[in-house]
Amino acid sequence: MTHSLFPHPSGRPGRPTISVIVAVHNGGVPFRRCLESLAAAVPPPHEIIVVADGDTDGSWLAASEMGLPVFRLPTPSGFAAARNYGAREAKGGVLLFVDPDVTVPTHVIAQVTEVLEHEPEVAAVFGSYDDASAAGDFLSQYNNLLHHYAHQRASTKAATFWSACGAVRRSVFFNVGGFDERRGDAAVEDSELGEQLHKAGYATRLCKALQVKRLSPSRSEGYFTREAGFRLLPWVAFLLRRSHAFHSFGLHTAGRASVPLTHGMLGAMIGAGHQEELLLVAGGALLLLLAMNASLYRFFRGKRGARFANLALCRQGLLYFYCGPAFLLSLALFWRRKLKPTPRSLFLAPGGRPISLQRPEWR
Repeated sequence: MTHSLFPHPSGRPGRPTISVIVAVHNGGVPFRRCLESLAAAVPPPHEIIVVADGDTDGSWLAASEMGLPVFRLPTPSGFAAARNYGAREAKGGVLLFVDPDVTVPTHVIAQVTEVLEHEPEVAAVFGSYDDASAAGDFLSQYNNLLHHYAHQRASTKAATFWSACGAVRRSVFFNVGGFDERRGDAAVEDSELGEQLHKAGYATRLCKALQVKRLSPSRSEGYFTREAGFRLLPWVAFLLRRSHAFHSFGLHTAGRASVPLTHGMLGAMIGAGHQEELLLVAGGALLLLLAMNASLYRFFRGKRGARFANLALCRQGLLYFYCGPAFLLSLALFWRRKLKPTPRSLFLAPGGRPISLQRPEWR
């Protein structure tokens, strides 16, 4: 089932008004640059709303100095809760969520408007990172390019959502309950919103031309623990609950097959000390891995050269390696807990307020 939204007597869709919502916690210089890029958008958005999620570095002052409305949450509540606050206060017919560490292109509002105006059945649209992170270190460039590669290869008909630069019609957002606040810091709330849109029969579009620049570097300290706890494990649990999502970004057959193949190759290399024939198995597995990831390697090489591509492919192998144990752990937790539901916020309609949080102070 699909929905035709905002019908117009002439048969043409109505022009949407766009409210930009930025949730921030200790955003620093990147947050200021984000606001500056939004202020330079042509045409401008209907409004820009900032939700300061318990920040302690005075990030909200940058927005206040620009004359923007700021809603301050007394303690950090997570991006899902902060974005929900902004959604309730927004007046526009479309909610455009933007991360505080990206800069948007000047035509961002025009791009979102064009999709929603000419495709009235589309409820949400989102973009991707561009191919040049502002941070110059290897890990930041690798993560940025991998995200860009996955989004540029994905189908434009999406069953997910991306809140770093993603817009959704306000009425639809409330109809599906907004962002799920139960996951805490787990970085899956935007994917779960996309799933709710898909289940409700709403169409979502990936606009490959809508690209934003990421400013913040990827922190190397505690990287694997943070990635596993806040991204990988919650993401695998999300996939287990929604099998069709396996076919979205980067999870095609080659990507899934690379995980057991990597473990098989390493196992064969270890066993070769007792049985030399296993070296042939390990070599064959390595060649197959290289063949399955050839397009990704060519992409890295075309963007950053052979040295970067070689390092990136080694990093990709490490990703495949720890995806295996993480998947098994998530599978065990999934069957043990059965993801026992917890109460959602009570903000299921415009004007509602969650009972677990105080009303934010407005500055």
